Amino acid sequence: MKIKIASNDSQSMAQSGDSILRSLQNTDFSYADIIVRESLQNSLDATLPESSDTQVRYSLGDFESEELSSNFEQVSTKLANYYPGKQRFLAISDRGTTGLTGEYLTDDKAALDRSNFQKLVFSIGKNQDQDGAGGSWGMGKTSYFRIGCGIVIYYTRIRLEGNNFEERLVASLIENPKKQNCLLDQDQRGIAWWGTYGTEDQETLLPITDHDEIEKFLSIFGLEPYRANDTGTMIVIPYLQDDLTGRSEETIGVPWNQNFGDAIRMAIQRWYAPRLANPTYHDTTGNSVLYCFVNDEPIYPLDPMFKLIQQIIWLILRQYMLVHCLMLMY
Repeated sequence: MKIKIASNDSQSMAQSGDSILRSLQNTDFSYADIIVRESLQNSLDATLPESSDTQVRYSLGDFESEELSSNFEQVSTKLANYYPGKQRFLAISDRGTTGLTGEYLTDDKAALDRSNFQKLVFSIGKNQDQDGAGGSWGMGKTSYFRIGCGIVIYYTRIRLEGNNFEERLVASLIENPKKQNCLLDQDQRGIAWWGTYGTEDQETLLPITDHDEIEKFLSIFGLEPYRANDTGTMIVIPYLQDDLTGRSEETIGVPWNQNFGDAIRMAIQRWYAPRLANPTYHDTTGNSVLYCFVNDEPIYPLDPMFKLIQQIIWLILRQYMLVHCLMLMY
């Protein structure tokens, strides 16, 4: 993939990678909590209006560094040297969602400001505009860059007019340019993207849209592209750090803190128990039911405490619905 490095103009008031990464200094929550909250909220916000459920999968696995590093122009040698052999990755994918829609082949600033693809991949701090959306495409996503080497890969499939589909693949890097083993030269801002360029325009980076090329790239991780009528977004974070559970003497015996997969499973229930695999939630609110999987294992049945919480909330909703019906009668 071709690289585009963020310009380092001292008069542009632009942030560098280290300042962006410092912007999410939340010490109250674990990496698993922050990643789960950010990814699930984005997926739920992008749920198709006609979809009764939203599916989100968290996949942890291994890949060969040399197979991936060769795809990243200008940093392939450093990647292979800093992270040799077998490495870990996290992939987060959703279904029943719109995918990263919006323009990228335009100079219209207003159109780019409305583009979810543009805001997630190229912008920091851009608010989401749809009704009911939580947060922004901004500071929360920086959590993705903090759990690996700083590279995040975005893959999406969207529906176009005329019932056509388009796939898009692009990668981004945010790193601390002052650290010793940075991928970019240390006089850079620590921000870059990888994709492709048009035949004439060599300044505007474009996503890769060729299905065969995307399928070959995803196969490095053992992942499959979207097919048939599926639309959605997949975020791949390669070169995971060794210990993402923040294990200490106080937490080393905690069952869900033994590995990152268990920590993610617990975080999903902690933050979204009322909505997980709960049709009553959809019947009452009209919003989609959330189904989550970690390495293809469903987060259901819930752990006993979260199951109890779900039942209590279900009883409250039933009471609310009963009172509402009685008020309508009178």
